[in-house]
Amino acid sequence: MRDETNLILDSAQRVFARVDDEAIRRAERGEWLGETWDALAEFGAPLMLLGEEQGGFGLPVQDAFALVHFAGQFCVPLPLAEAMLGNWALAQAGLPLGEGPLTVAVPQPGDDVHLERREGGWHIAGTVSGVPWGRFADVVLIADGHMVRIARGLGQIHHDANLADQPRDTLTFDTQLSNGMVAESAELTPAIVEAAGAALCTASIAGALERVLDMAVNYAGEREQFGRPIAKFQAIQQNLARLAGESVAANGALGLAASSFASDVARSGIAAAKSRASEAGGDGAAIAHQIFAAIGFTREHRLNHYTRSLWSWREEFGNEAYWNRELGEAAVEAGPAGLWPMITRLDAAGGGA
Repeated sequence: MRDETNLILDSAQRVFARVDDEAIRRAERGEWLGETWDALAEFGAPLMLLGEEQGGFGLPVQDAFALVHFAGQFCVPLPLAEAMLGNWALAQAGLPLGEGPLTVAVPQPGDDVHLERREGGWHIAGTVSGVPWGRFADVVLIADGHMVRIARGLGQIHHDANLADQPRDTLTFDTQLSNGMVAESAELTPAIVEAAGAALCTASIAGALERVLDMAVNYAGEREQFGRPIAKFQAIQQNLARLAGESVAANGALGLAASSFASDVARSGIAAAKSRASEAGGDGAAIAHQIFAAIGFTREHRLNHYTRSLWSWREEFGNEAYWNRELGEAAVEAGPAGLWPMITRLDAAGGGA
């Protein structure tokens, strides 16, 4: 299995290497990097979370998450994590998988989605906002009590974007769907889909922050001031050490997120992981800009794309305040006797809270 994983990651590296600065700028202007997506789809990247019986490769969860981490290192402006999440949720719900680009929408406060049985099938009406890559998706999975599979062309799209200029669109629906496009499962709820998305977002943050650290170390060793590399200055050394600490914390959070996903999407573990990764992404981006100074803020410098992506991912699928609130509520509910088992994950119920 390790050989198969290495082969997949090697294939992914060759694809990700195509995403140079010019490709990133084209994507930020709204262009779909179709050739890169097709290359990812060719070796089955969107199916990496699925077992062999579901049409995937049966990789260990940690290896599948490694692919998202790898994509984060290259800050690839494509919905790889969203497609992996979408196909995983479609398979769990017993709905047809997506053959092309696909994404997942979990309605947020302020969204208004109504689903009801009508005319031998289902009718969906309403609006969902912040849909990742919605304008390019062949399939959108809406997780709102039921799992609803909607194909391209069945709704109206209002273009919007996050801070990194990646599509986060608003979709409006008023359409009839067949029974085969809607599923209800007690095991797959919107809360579980949200937690799974947060786990994958943690992998993206960890990968991007790791590359930001590499960029900062290289820059500090090359940039000279007062006749010597700035890496020789104590203040820069301190910032590099802080940035390294945030990168290590994010990678630790990735490990917790992957193991929690593998443990029936244990929400408490993912809450802790996404919270810490979001904090690391925000603080790490700020530290990196202190090291690079003004040049890192320019659109021409790649750091700008990485840090805007980190700031965006920090907020998506719940920021640290959102998940810390949930952890606090879980701690209060556990009470004095249940707090330590919850923290150490020794108690099965506490670990899956």
